[in-house]
Amino acid sequence: MNFHEACASMAKGIAVQSLVSKTTYEMSKKGLLLAEGLEVPVTHLTVEEANGEWQEVTVIESMEEFQKLSDEEVERILQDSVEHFKFNQTVREKKGNL
Repeated sequence: MNFHEACASMAKGIAVQSLVSKTTYEMSKKGLLLAEGLEVPVTHLTVEEANGEWQEVTVIESMEEFQKLSDEEVERILQDSVEHFKFNQTVREKKGNL
């Protein structure tokens, strides 16, 4: 999906992830942009993110929600988490911010 579709999803209360930065975005009840749960200005988005691809994601907010997941869902989440960590580590290394 594109950025405009991602905004429409966020307005419906659905979290989205930028496939460029691997950052998860949501919209607060006040209509403000949240990046990884932190309030950020829209200018926080890079041009690459705004022009890139997005996907809807499910945010697990409690242990109870996590425990209801199937083994396959848990495995996928763990694989996605490792990929997200590796992506962030690579970005830090390129910037020299270890």
